Amino acid sequence: MAALSKSVPHSCYEIGHTWSTSCVLSTLQVTFGALQESFKIYAPLYMIAAILRRRKLDYYIHKLLPEILQSTSFLTANGGFYIMFFCILRKLLGKFYMWSPGFGAALPASYLAILIERKSRRGLLTIYMANLATESIFRMAVTRDNCISYCIKGFIRMFSVGYLIQCCLRIPSALRHLFTKPSRLLSALYNKENFQLGAFLGSFVSIYKGTSCFLRWVRNLDDELHALIAGFLAGISMMFYKSTAISMYLASKLVETMYFKGIEAGKCPYFPHADTLIYAVSTAICFQAAVMEVQNLRPSYWKFLLRLTKGKFALMNRRALDVFGSQASRNFKGFIPRLDPRFTVVKPELELNS
Repeated sequence: MAALSKSVPHSCYEIGHTWSTSCVLSTLQVTFGALQESFKIYAPLYMIAAILRRRKLDYYIHKLLPEILQSTSFLTANGGFYIMFFCILRKLLGKFYMWSPGFGAALPASYLAILIERKSRRGLLTIYMANLATESIFRMAVTRDNCISYCIKGFIRMFSVGYLIQCCLRIPSALRHLFTKPSRLLSALYNKENFQLGAFLGSFVSIYKGTSCFLRWVRNLDDELHALIAGFLAGISMMFYKSTAISMYLASKLVETMYFKGIEAGKCPYFPHADTLIYAVSTAICFQAAVMEVQNLRPSYWKFLLRLTKGKFALMNRRALDVFGSQASRNFKGFIPRLDPRFTVVKPELELNS
């Protein structure tokens, strides 16, 4: 995607913490605000859970407060680390790229934060964030040149073609026995192979078009390599025809067996902290959506981020990020931050002293 190579020269003050020129002060403000809100979230949550589980007095005396503080620290760190890495990345890169203010800053922040949380809660948090990230990715993909509708239409069209081809081959023989065996006509229309061919053609076209569309969007060009990759992936659709599903299953089991054998032999890596990594990546994806295209983020999660940061997430200068083509400022009704020109790289639209 061409936008990935684009950049803006603005400072972290101009894009992120527009309410303060100081990176340190901004980080402390976000952290303190997140601490307050996190405690308000987890204190009643743990209290209600303890009551419902009929915890004994010993739990309330020795475990309740430490668990509340540990989860509060986790959520606080996620917010505080984010703005910290936001500023650090800007200083390291010297500019902002499309990925850096959202995904880039949130990835290390989320990874470090989840390590603070209790291991027993990491799995649930990971599942929730992975689900949220998947939803955000789906919504973002829908806006990319209508790739999904393009694939769905291709599937429906080619499924119909495959189904009709098989029907046309079977109906003539069924018509010859229309009066003696009328059930054969119904059998010709609802034969299993009719749907198998339709599924094969439909999935082949939709996978091919979807892969080509995605690669074209990512690389912002047409390339013969796209057809090679798309055709290879579309071959998976053969599982719908001639009973090749069994061979595909055996192939996948072979890969799985080889992988675990590789682990035993020390040839393949084992990932003991997969939940931590998945949480970090999923949260980073959600933050990317929150920064670059909040319209594709689940509204309840956006409200949660606003609460956690005491509204500061909405104070980002998203008009400067519109250059990346994601309509970052679309939901912010023309909001333009007032900036001190003494601390800006680019002349601000609205000056603090104007």
